[in-house]
Amino acid sequence: MFSADSVEVKGTSKSKYQSFGVSEKVGITDIVVIVNEQWGTKYLVLNTINEDNQVGQSKRLSLKTEKSEGAQMSAWDVSAKYLINVIQSTTGKSVDEAKAVLKASTVEDLVKNLTTEVVGKTGRGLFSRREYNAEGKFAVELYRMEPVGGTYLKYDPSNQYLNVPFKGEGSAAPKESIPAGEAGDKLPF
Repeated sequence: MFSADSVEVKGTSKSKYQSFGVSEKVGITDIVVIVNEQWGTKYLVLNTINEDNQVGQSKRLSLKTEKSEGAQMSAWDVSAKYLINVIQSTTGKSVDEAKAVLKASTVEDLVKNLTTEVVGKTGRGLFSRREYNAEGKFAVELYRMEPVGGTYLKYDPSNQYLNVPFKGEGSAAPKESIPAGEAGDKLPF
């Protein structure tokens, strides 16, 4: 005979890590520089925490300002567009005011500007799911934000941009991070 009388139940516990979908209140806690040693590229990552104290992060935001052959935008242009969304969603700044935050001559200055403007601020966040290896391991990344109380963002698991399957060999997980003050790069804008 089966019985659950001796089982102690302590309520439900949530993961300490961000889940994919919409979080009503997402705070930016830190901005770090990630270095891919193999390719010599640097990225920014925004660390986050949500209303349930689950930690997360943004996708890797490229600092590469050169356009690839045939490309209309550089990787930095895509990152800047993403960061403008974050700045506007967390601070209420206009597009021009948000663009002014991104004017910097070094990676360190860029991180300093962003830290001053968005760290400690909150917005409503949509988190995507991206597989990064053939075993089905995945990362959950901040995809887009809007001001707290917004209703535009919705999670749709069939959306190819919000639920990205693994498409290659190896791993696309970040390799190494360094403190922002030690990035040492000069940005040409």
